[in-house]
Amino acid sequence: METMEPSTTLKNSGQHIFVNKDLENYSHVFQNIDRIIKQLESPYEGPFLVIERKDKYFTINIKGKNVNVSLDRLKPDYSLEDNPKVTTTDHNKLQTSDNKPDLTQKQSRAG
Repeated sequence: METMEPSTTLKNSGQHIFVNKDLENYSHVFQNIDRIIKQLESPYEGPFLVIERKDKYFTINIKGKNVNVSLDRLKPDYSLEDNPKVTTTDHNKLQTSDNKPDLTQKQSRAG
């Protein structure tokens, strides 16, 4: 009995939680709804303004109050104002005379 040693315990801190890298770059975030959602209801609410950034949580403004929210419950707000790289395509330019469909009827082997 004197030679027995206690077994090692598992460390819960070894679990890695996905945190989006874009959270640091955007001024607004969406918060995950932490309840059972109804059909056709979005799983996120927001966007909310980020007041302060910490290592494990952000302080965001929800209905006029500053609330600390864990990073794993946040998603960046990918909107057109924050992401100037997104461009719209003019669909009128895509239709040119070169893109006309071939309207001739083709005859099959059967006739």
